[in-house]
Amino acid sequence: YGGESLLVSVLYVDDEEDLCVASSLFLTMKGFSVITCSSAKEALDALSQTKYDVIVSDYMMPGMDGISLLTKVRKNHGDIPFILFTGKGDEEVVIRAIEEKADYYVRKGNDPITVFSDLAYTIDKVVERYKTKKDLFESEEKYRFLVTHALEPILIVDLHGKLLFANNAAAKMIEVADIPGNLGRNVMEFISPSSQNDVQEDFHKVAKGVDGFIAQYKILTLNQEERWVESIGKSISFQNAPSILISLRDITDRQRALE
Repeated sequence: YGGESLLVSVLYVDDEEDLCVASSLFLTMKGFSVITCSSAKEALDALSQTKYDVIVSDYMMPGMDGISLLTKVRKNHGDIPFILFTGKGDEEVVIRAIEEKADYYVRKGNDPITVFSDLAYTIDKVVERYKTKKDLFESEEKYRFLVTHALEPILIVDLHGKLLFANNAAAKMIEVADIPGNLGRNVMEFISPSSQNDVQEDFHKVAKGVDGFIAQYKILTLNQEERWVESIGKSISFQNAPSILISLRDITDRQRALE
């Protein structure tokens, strides 16, 4: 794992100078870039000037312990990976570390090779997990931006028809100015009575996994004006729950011409 860690920067915090030196030497040999601090205050000063990929901190330190440092890091520097590295092994410290959203807890031991190897492995894993999470978040943000600003109306509803998401085009189609204010409403409120049965039948089909077909319905705008739409529904997972993504196309002019 050391070969993948050449660019990983570690801020190591410990009031024991010997451990700072030993940890720095070992982690550097494994391909990490290491900066050491002898106190939590010194670490906070370093964080205010430089970004680090991961923080490794002792628990028992004078002035400010590792948990207090973690609390300040989460408040001021977000979700940067944080590993508590300490010889104190009681349950209370572990629980507090979890409550303050530490990424991992590594105990110091009598065998330095085993302990530092475990620490190096843990650093790699938490940094890799953080990068994966960050990449996924950025990917989802890009996707959300594209969907939000897509030219065609797009909705996401839960399996009961509750509106979970509507993009700008969908809001414009039904003449709704405040999208967040209308989330939670049932999508059937915007379906014309003449199309309600068809929508409910097709909705159940999509919920069961029969999706991708094109259907036509009459919808109602906020001002009760009827419009024709062409719809395609797809079963998806949204906010970790089964949902349905609905893509719409306004075909009112076409239908009126046919009529």
